[in-house]
Amino acid sequence: MTGSVRGDGVALPRGFKAAANRIAVGLRIQENLAAYAPIDAFSLAERVGIAVSPLTAFAESRPEAVAQLLGDAGAFSALLLSDGNGRRTAILNDTHSMSRQNSSLAHEVAHTLLAHPLEVFSVRLDCRNFDGGLEAEANCLAGCILVPNEAAWQIVGSGMELHSAQKQYGVSRQMLEYRLNVSGARRRLARLRAG
Repeated sequence: MTGSVRGDGVALPRGFKAAANRIAVGLRIQENLAAYAPIDAFSLAERVGIAVSPLTAFAESRPEAVAQLLGDAGAFSALLLSDGNGRRTAILNDTHSMSRQNSSLAHEVAHTLLAHPLEVFSVRLDCRNFDGGLEAEANCLAGCILVPNEAAWQIVGSGMELHSAQKQYGVSRQMLEYRLNVSGARRRLARLRAG
């Protein structure tokens, strides 16, 4: 299969980035929002049938497991589980910043929207296996969900300060920069100013 290669070396199917952006805009249209409007990842998760539980809610009942997940410098972000009856729950590391939680949850929503199979995890956390292609797709769609191309163009075109954009869209500086670059927003503005 031909595809475009991302910076992490994982190829996305040709046309996937454009399709991901259409999905992100479609989610806004369903809520009567503008294509560039911020979207709440927690409300979106609920809308697509994902319950959200904070990791620390399990601290009393499963202290060893929570300690292990929190022990590796916060490496654990989220996990999507199914009860076997079609109901899904996202376990979020609620010790992370809200921007990171938003990204983590958008990633799990993306897996659901893309109908990716749930991962089967080993008992040992250091043996986690995952499909790099599916993860790349979920990362791409998650970024579009949080900051679709239209939002990136709006941010750059309006001259909005990046700190304000981060706050408005609930994303980290790293995520915002990534979306501004991937969307071509800065190049597009430069061409408009030059032309």
